[in-house]
Amino acid sequence: MSDPKPTAHEKASTRSPLGLVVLWELMLGPQHVYGIQKLFKQQGKDRVVNVRSRASLYQTLERLVRLGLAEVKETVRGEGYPDRVVYAITDSFTSASPSRTSRSSVW
Repeated sequence: MSDPKPTAHEKASTRSPLGLVVLWELMLGPQHVYGIQKLFKQQGKDRVVNVRSRASLYQTLERLVRLGLAEVKETVRGEGYPDRVVYAITDSFTSASPSRTSRSSVW
């Protein structure tokens, strides 16, 4: 008997090393994508997960938002600079029990 094919939601909720590291950074406080990318480089995490392209960070954050693990906290507008979207982890993520998050497949 063959295993059923995963649904679109199951595919979208597959764990990813980048998603896990992004959530870890957001647990330290709200951040915008450029700030996360700079922190990764400063901390050497760019050697573990691919963050050369900010697009991969945006895609990961969009997925985390869809899954309810992260949210847009604010948009910072700076004169002469592009708008920066600041992301934070959700209350539902922070209130999740350790047993739930350790078994969860939403990383």
